[in-house]
Amino acid sequence: MRVLLVKTKNIGDTLLLTAAARAIRRDHPQAHITALVRAGTEGILAGAVSIDRIATWGRVPEAAPTRRTAAWWAQTYDLAIDLGGTSSGRWATLLSRAPRRGTRGPARGWPACCARPWEPPPGILHSAARDFHHVSSLLPLRDPIPPLEFDSTRADPNTPAPFDAYAVLHPSTRWAEKRWPLEQWITLARHLQEAHGLALVLSSGPSAEETTFTRALHAALDPSRTQCTGGTLSWAQLAGLLFRARLFAGVDTAAMHLAAACQCPTLALMVYDPRHWGPWQCPHRSVHAPPDPALSRAQRMQRLDAAAALAAADLLLSSAR
Repeated sequence: MRVLLVKTKNIGDTLLLTAAARAIRRDHPQAHITALVRAGTEGILAGAVSIDRIATWGRVPEAAPTRRTAAWWAQTYDLAIDLGGTSSGRWATLLSRAPRRGTRGPARGWPACCARPWEPPPGILHSAARDFHHVSSLLPLRDPIPPLEFDSTRADPNTPAPFDAYAVLHPSTRWAEKRWPLEQWITLARHLQEAHGLALVLSSGPSAEETTFTRALHAALDPSRTQCTGGTLSWAQLAGLLFRARLFAGVDTAAMHLAAACQCPTLALMVYDPRHWGPWQCPHRSVHAPPDPALSRAQRMQRLDAAAALAAADLLLSSAR
């Protein structure tokens, strides 16, 4: 049986599909699984050993030519599922020519013959669980839903971290509505160093905006106990750090989901509902900026209490001892 999982969205969304991929591998071990994801997001799947083949949809200007952008549709599939509910995902499932096709519904403007629409059940459902239930509507899967996947054998064990006991902080993001103020990060970072004796590794994405923010945090801390990666790490290198870290603290990014996949105790600072988007099946605490119709998401994150973040970090670190 050949299965095509399609999710042409952001990097974190790409990693979230690995819970469903692990369930397919567990319950249908002979299945051949292809993941079709948006070009530029495929690196986060470097540790997804349940997936046999990774293909990409579209191109990004900075991407090097790769065989993954070749004619993936030349393959035959028995089942193709668009997990993201995007137009590109629906096109991909149609082009797959699989006899069984599903998409996240409602697929307005798309004929029913393109793919079977699926709606999540009512109530609160995490994105990873949503992917699992979508797949299980077309291919029988049993509980429990697995964690996200980044196999430790695919992590880079040589990622430099000149500390024995350290936390990884990922303080920056391209999304303004998810940012937490620099002064709050300084408070949290100093608390981890002084109250818990941890060194710090500061991680970020490669954009100038993210690295500038992270370097500003680095400048406010003890340089002998702080390392800044400068946004240069691959996902495998970051995973190598996370498998050894005592704690991950970060805003809602793909790095947060990678920490969960590595089973690193995770402190997530979130403006979106963590019941939908928080760390999945790992030791974690989420500090959520509660909804307030009078405030924008960015304003709510600006008011997220540092004391709550410190208390959550203390709980995670004490329970891990």
